Amino acid sequence: MKKLLIILALVASAHAKPNNDWYVGFGFFSGEGELSASGGTSLFDSSGADIKFGVIFDTGNRFEFSALEVDVDYAGSTEVVKGRDFDWIFTGTLNNEKSIFLAFVSAGFGTYSSNLFDSDGYSAQAALGGYIRLYDVLEFEISYKEKVIAWGDSTSPAATSISHQMANYYFGAKYKF
Repeated sequence: MKKLLIILALVASAHAKPNNDWYVGFGFFSGEGELSASGGTSLFDSSGADIKFGVIFDTGNRFEFSALEVDVDYAGSTEVVKGRDFDWIFTGTLNNEKSIFLAFVSAGFGTYSSNLFDSDGYSAQAALGGYIRLYDVLEFEISYKEKVIAWGDSTSPAATSISHQMANYYFGAKYKF
């Protein structure tokens, strides 16, 4: 995992120029999803929070690292899922740099751990949203994100395949420096 973080940091810094903006942020999300296993499916509610660190390139596109914690509620039983996401965020050429609203799409991957499963999980995610820029250094994010986490089994190669599929609405704030 450390090697992956170092490689991603080097890739991001290779594209970064001295006049690029860096940012830190936090946010909250809530939604629902479905747990799938070979025995069937189960619906759940999800909510959580994250902290972010990212870079804005001269093109307006971004690369972002997030550390997050998700509470998954299965009809009274709660599971805590912790993860790290790496996302490329594409703002497109239709956005005006001076406008107050900046639309985006994003795609990424992540690594996860759970207090319920004795294994690591890997995710793929995509989002649609927008940034509301009130000041040069402060912006708010509103988005909708779909994510699938596939869990491996560390005890048996013949074990069932387990995955979480979730859809969350997100609200957060970012400070640029």
